[in-house]
Amino acid sequence: METSNSEKYVFYREKYYCLYEYVAGSVLEIKDTEILKELGSTIGVEIANLHQALNSVNNNNELVKRDLYKVVYGWALPILEKNEYVHQDVIRKMNQIHIDFKETVHSLRKQIIHRDMHLSNVIFKDNEFQGFIDFELLESNVRVFDLCYCCTSILSELYSDEVLRGKWQHIISTIFEGYNKQNILTREELQSIWYVMLSIQVIFITYFVQLKDLLKLNEEMFFWIFANKEAIEESIERIARK
Repeated sequence: METSNSEKYVFYREKYYCLYEYVAGSVLEIKDTEILKELGSTIGVEIANLHQALNSVNNNNELVKRDLYKVVYGWALPILEKNEYVHQDVIRKMNQIHIDFKETVHSLRKQIIHRDMHLSNVIFKDNEFQGFIDFELLESNVRVFDLCYCCTSILSELYSDEVLRGKWQHIISTIFEGYNKQNILTREELQSIWYVMLSIQVIFITYFVQLKDLLKLNEEMFFWIFANKEAIEESIERIARK
């Protein structure tokens, strides 16, 4: 919302403040997997619509430009290598895929993304999409990051329940299918999903390196995603054949 001086922000005591219009509604109950299956396509469509809107802004010179490869191999892994609590297989497995990761991520399409695309920032009312909130982390990055972040955030809520976890791949396939209806994903993007999901887990492991329970959860998710490469890729690549 604009200020009385028609500005978008107020600068006060070395900080910027802004006011957003209230988005009426609530967040989805992630453990209600039947609702997620029903609304997954809608979530994907709306992320695609948001990406189209963000891409049209065309002022990403004012935003942080994030190089996902450098974030993982230049920032996160050096921190993890020095920490005694981190499972060393995380580092070993990322080193194992180092060259493939670099080649895969390098060619991906970049644009302005939301960067915090978990479902607590997606508002629904009576199962109708209302809007997105929390745009503080906007940055220029690979566009599939938002999709992968959304999917791994869902996994984090379902992971501890084996039955619910088993429904995750179907849920994410509907999200990707919805996105692809609005924004066609390239072959390179479809082939990158597993790598980008792993990168997100590495980032979270680094963030939570001092918090034992969250560190353990994100390490377990990392290993699970790593082990389920074929199943995840099959879930995603089905949309390319439709």
